[in-house]
Amino acid sequence: MNEIYLHQNSYKNYPVETLFKKASEFGFDGVEIGISYEKAEEEILLFKELKEKYKLKNVILHRPVRTVKEEEFENADKEIEMFAEIIHFAKKHLNIELINTMAASTLLSKDAKYIEYDKNGSAIAKEFHFERAAQTFKKISRIAEREKIYLAVEIHGCLIHDTPESTLKLLKMINSEYVKINFDYGNLYLRKQEYKVEDVLNLLFPYIIHSHTKNLRKIVDMPENGDFSFFFTSIKEGEIDYRFIVLKLKERNYRGSFTFEYPGSYGDPDLKVKNDIIYFRELLEG
Repeated sequence: MNEIYLHQNSYKNYPVETLFKKASEFGFDGVEIGISYEKAEEEILLFKELKEKYKLKNVILHRPVRTVKEEEFENADKEIEMFAEIIHFAKKHLNIELINTMAASTLLSKDAKYIEYDKNGSAIAKEFHFERAAQTFKKISRIAEREKIYLAVEIHGCLIHDTPESTLKLLKMINSEYVKINFDYGNLYLRKQEYKVEDVLNLLFPYIIHSHTKNLRKIVDMPENGDFSFFFTSIKEGEIDYRFIVLKLKERNYRGSFTFEYPGSYGDPDLKVKNDIIYFRELLEG
């Protein structure tokens, strides 16, 4: 059975312990949570304590890497060193198996808004942007491989890996069995270009190890040019058909994990979380 995790965004306004408590209460396998460089050891020990207290199976850490831009790449060795320390300490104390990551240097086109994803990220990236990220992740991946920890590169707007094609390009440049993909269809759905689920899976499925699962509704502001705004919903109430996505993943014998993510959440998070986990487990078991 696929493991399901609860993202820290779900209870971002609450103490950290609430995330672990709610994950346990509603039957999640674990949590996905960000970690800093500055307080990594302190945070990992806290996560270990809470994981054990609430009897969760595992923790997925989230840690981006920033070496795409020139001024960042100059400090690449330090970035790699700090990431390596997280890998070693988290393996020792949390026995983690997966870190969600990204080449998290936003590339914005001149005069484009952040939300204009089709104009940013890989649309304006140069080859040297990919080369910098690939060089960094190659070194990190060797450390991760020694600890048997996989890295999942999240498909994310305004980054060099913001489309299926650009994400696959980066993975092939890194060329490591321990660097895979976080299939975040919600992030693709926010782009003007339509990405059909089956097309994306046909291209990326061999590399997918993890999937951020979120949903939303679009509000069309300017039909003549396709502009829209959006708001996030519960997983079962948005426009993305997760019944279809789960069906297509099951057809391919997907064994990876899912993380429920509620960015920009509103209202009482319990109302979404406790109902969505029931709905999603029924999809997986159906």
